[in-house]
Amino acid sequence: MYAVVDIETTGGFAQNHCITEIAIAVFDGNEVVDWFESLVNPGISIPLHITALTGISNEMVEEAPAFAEIAEKVYEMLKPCVFVAHNVNFDYSFVRSQLADEGYSWDAKKLCTVRLSRKIFPGFQSYSLSSLCNELGVVQTVKHRAGADTMATVEVFKQLLQNDKDGVIQKSLKGNAGEFRLPAHLNREEFDALPMTTGVYYLMNEKSEVIYVGKANNIKKRVGQHFSGKITQETRQGFLKEIAHISYEECGNELVALLLEEQEIKKHWPKYNRAQKKIKFAWGLFDYTDRKGHIRLGIDYIRRGGKPLMRFATQAEARHFLLTKTDEYRLCPKLCAIDTSENESCNPIITKHCTGNCRKTQSVEEYNSRVQAFIDQLDEYKPSFALLGKGRRTNEYAVVYVSKGTFRGYGFITKDAALTTPDELEDFIKPCKATIDSELIVNSYLRRNPTAKMVVFN
Repeated sequence: MYAVVDIETTGGFAQNHCITEIAIAVFDGNEVVDWFESLVNPGISIPLHITALTGISNEMVEEAPAFAEIAEKVYEMLKPCVFVAHNVNFDYSFVRSQLADEGYSWDAKKLCTVRLSRKIFPGFQSYSLSSLCNELGVVQTVKHRAGADTMATVEVFKQLLQNDKDGVIQKSLKGNAGEFRLPAHLNREEFDALPMTTGVYYLMNEKSEVIYVGKANNIKKRVGQHFSGKITQETRQGFLKEIAHISYEECGNELVALLLEEQEIKKHWPKYNRAQKKIKFAWGLFDYTDRKGHIRLGIDYIRRGGKPLMRFATQAEARHFLLTKTDEYRLCPKLCAIDTSENESCNPIITKHCTGNCRKTQSVEEYNSRVQAFIDQLDEYKPSFALLGKGRRTNEYAVVYVSKGTFRGYGFITKDAALTTPDELEDFIKPCKATIDSELIVNSYLRRNPTAKMVVFN
C-alpha cells in the first residue's frame, strides 16, 4: 500500500513551522481505497505570503482541529504504507515532526514523484507538479491545496507505476529500506529504544567510554546509518567492533543539538570524532590603520591569537556582512577589501554609496569617523537574549541563553513561563563553556533565521 500525501504549511521548514492542511490518499496501485483531508489549526499565525500562495487564512483554520486532534488518524493511515509525495522530504519532515510531538514514533519508506519522474519520464522541461500534470494529461483542479494536489499526485504516481519498465520504483524502495546489521556487542534493545527525534547520541565501548558523539534530526535513523553499507575500511571495521552501548539526549531542535554536540566532543574527546576535534578558527572581520591614516577593514582567516571584531563560519558569510555594512555606512569598497581590482578608485557598480575617499575628495578624518561609528555599533551584535526554539515536547520551548554575545547554556521551559530577566533562567539553564565554535554556531543560526523567536534582556 502507498500513502500519497500533500500538506500546506506556515513556512518552509519543520522546526519553526506547522501544517495548515493535510490530505492522505491510501492507494493500492490501482485505486484510492481510503481518504483523509482536513484543515489544521497550526497554533501560530499564517504569514500573508503563505495565504497569498495557498488561499488558507487564519480565519479559515480558526475552527479547524489542531494536529494533536488528528494525529492518531494520520498515524494509523500512514503506519502500514510507503510514504509518497511530490518533493517527499518536505512533506515527510513535517508529518514526522508533528507526529513525534504527539508521542508517535513513526518512520517509513519514501518515494518521491519528482525523482521517479526524472528517471521514468526523462527529458521533460520541468518536473513541478503542474508541469507533470500538463505533460501527462492529468487534470489539476486547484494548485497549492492539499486535497487537489494529493489527487494529482496519485494520478502522476499511477502513470509512473504503469511506465516503470526498468524497475526504478522497486530499486528506490530497496535503496531507502535502511537495512543494516547491528555490531556484535550491541544489545538490540538499546538500539530499538532510540527515539526518532532531534538530539545527540553517544556510541560507547564495553567499558562505557564514549568513542563517538553525533548529532541527528532523527537519532534512530542516523545511528542505523552507521551500521549500514559495505564496511571495507579497517578503521571503520574497528569502530563497529568497539560499539557496545548507545545513549542519547533529546534536544528538541537542531541548534541545541549542534551546541550540545560541540560541548560533548570537547568534554569526552572521542577517538572517532577526528574531524570535530580540530580547533576551528574560521573567518574574522579585522581593522587596521594604513600608512595614510585610513582605518581599513578586511576579511581574513583567524589565526591562533587573532582578535577579530567579529567571527563568521565562512568567508562568504563574512564578505556578505561587510558588503552590506559598506553600503549602510557609506564606506569605500577599496578600503574594505571588497573591491580588489587594480584601479585606484572603487568600482561604482559594487557600491552606490562610497563618498569618494578613494578619489581623495574627502578628508581622512571624515572617513574614519564613519568607520569608527560602524565599529562602535558592533557591540549591538552582542546583546543578551534567550533564544526560544522547538522543545522536546509540545508544551515546552528549548532555550539558548546568550549573554553579551557569549553562549552561556541551554535548557527547557514550559511555554507559559515568564522570562523578563536573566535571573529567571537560572533554574532552567544548564551552564556550558563558551567556545569559538559555540559562538559561530549561534551567530550562524541567527543570520540564517533573522525572525527567530527570542527574549532580549536590557
